[in-house]
Amino acid sequence: MNCSLETGRVPDKLKIAKVIPVYKAGAKNEFSNYRPISSILPVFSKMFEKTVYTRLINYLSKEYILTPARYGFRKKVNIYGPG
Repeated sequence: MNCSLETGRVPDKLKIAKVIPVYKAGAKNEFSNYRPISSILPVFSKMFEKTVYTRLINYLSKEYILTPARYGFRKKVNIYGPG
């Protein structure tokens, strides 16, 4: 995992997922009315994703890089800087 983070390369085996088409709306025989959902990922891939997310969000929070308008999918944190 550390090697991937240092080199910026992710092994191909970690990029494999089972994709399931999920119906949105409209005619069911139209390909464009389905969206792909990656439902089954290798466990290591999930761990890797969580590690990258944790490191990135910690850095962005520590440096106050994200603006107050960028709050989606984040825990409530002090986004206005120290003090």
